[in-house]
Amino acid sequence: MLCLGFGLVVPVTGFGLGIGLDKVHGRFRTPSRSILLFATLILIINIVTGLIMGPTNGGVWLLTFAGLGIIAVHIVANSALTIYSHRQGMLRKEWLKHGLIPTVASVLGAIVFFYSVYPLPSYPYNMAVIASFVWIIIGVVLAIYYWRKRPDILTNAGLSYE
Repeated sequence: MLCLGFGLVVPVTGFGLGIGLDKVHGRFRTPSRSILLFATLILIINIVTGLIMGPTNGGVWLLTFAGLGIIAVHIVANSALTIYSHRQGMLRKEWLKHGLIPTVASVLGAIVFFYSVYPLPSYPYNMAVIASFVWIIIGVVLAIYYWRKRPDILTNAGLSYE
């Protein structure tokens, strides 16, 4: 899920924190300062985790943490695609591509997710599962907050500056 932090780059640039994260690179039109910040944080987290737990345990811990988040994001994205396609009337024509395939992928992802957390793995990997759940809950709470209080941020999140 640390790599999912990259997915936060665009929303962070729109928060208006006043610390320069909203600057866009002149030539490439990318939020370069935000990317650099997240890359640095991810590097520090990876190194510290490896030093504390050792390279193998640290790597498996980080992969467990990240993997659960990636599976959750894909389940949400697949479900959103099917719901969006239904609302736009595309599901009747493209039922395989926008309905069946994403739904099967979500079900398979949910099965993998379930068996990754139940029974709870032994220490220290159980802490990765708990940390991942906390991270996912924080993400859901933030999404609900921005959906209700600042819907413009979510509406503009996918815009391109090209």
